[in-house]
Amino acid sequence: MYQFYLTESILKLRFESEGLIYQDALTFTEMDKIPYGTLLITYYISFFILAEGAFVFMAIKEYLQDLLGLSEVDLIEGKKVESNRLSE
Repeated sequence: MYQFYLTESILKLRFESEGLIYQDALTFTEMDKIPYGTLLITYYISFFILAEGAFVFMAIKEYLQDLLGLSEVDLIEGKKVESNRLSE
């Protein structure tokens, strides 16, 4: 969706301003004049937040895995955690 709206935005700018080349569109267009600008910014920020969320999620997984003393192989094989590990 992001690529679609980005392409549409550039095409719309080029249609409105004859002779506008891609680099000029990026350099000289004011932020409030970009077609679908709010949507593009929302997509861009969402991508960043979701990527950061994935890093946080993986860090929590690694922390819990280390706390329980489980290896990647243990997770793949589906080994259960002993109850005395949980109470420590």
